[in-house]
Amino acid sequence: MSVTNRVEKISQELEKELAVLASSLEGTVSEGKISFASKTSDLPRIEFPVLKGTYGGMKVYVMFSPITDTQRAIAGRITSRASSGFDDYLKPWFQAYVYHASPFRMWLTAEKGGKKSFLSRIMENIGLAPVEIEVGVPSLDDRYFFECQENRQAARSFLKKTGIEEKLEALGAFHLLRFDDSYLKLVYGEKDPGNYKAGEMLTRIRALADVAGLL
Repeated sequence: MSVTNRVEKISQELEKELAVLASSLEGTVSEGKISFASKTSDLPRIEFPVLKGTYGGMKVYVMFSPITDTQRAIAGRITSRASSGFDDYLKPWFQAYVYHASPFRMWLTAEKGGKKSFLSRIMENIGLAPVEIEVGVPSLDDRYFFECQENRQAARSFLKKTGIEEKLEALGAFHLLRFDDSYLKLVYGEKDPGNYKAGEMLTRIRALADVAGLL
């Protein structure tokens, strides 16, 4: 099976799972597309399926993106530059947005043996210094990196709320939890895209909405 056909099959399988998920989110799914480039040396333009719905009165948007596109988005450098290779499309990242305003802007990533967070490394590579904060709750500070650009005291107060640790735990393993002025965003990846199942995605979206509900 060619790489293009593999990517197309991944897109179709993701579309099926999103269709199941849509029934729980009163949502609609836009199908994925592969548009072949005019030059044989260029990669085709690949768009994975997306879902738009609602949960708990909040708008929900679910998408999958190539690895490199996600890295740029996390770093705040969204560009139109094509991904560098088909490998970027073979293990797409899950991204869920729940539209609810946050009074602070913060990136939350997993602590891994004292190593710098994924976001910290990206920011350093593009010449920006991350702004890490500590909550003062050992079980949280030992498990996560909290990188907050503004309203840091508001972020600390939020993270000390009763029940927030359990809400974060319910999100499962993830690469990024982002709080912004109009949405919360969750990013995680599966080694095998066939492991993206509607039930697991719904569990994470519900958990994300629960976190938003505490803001």
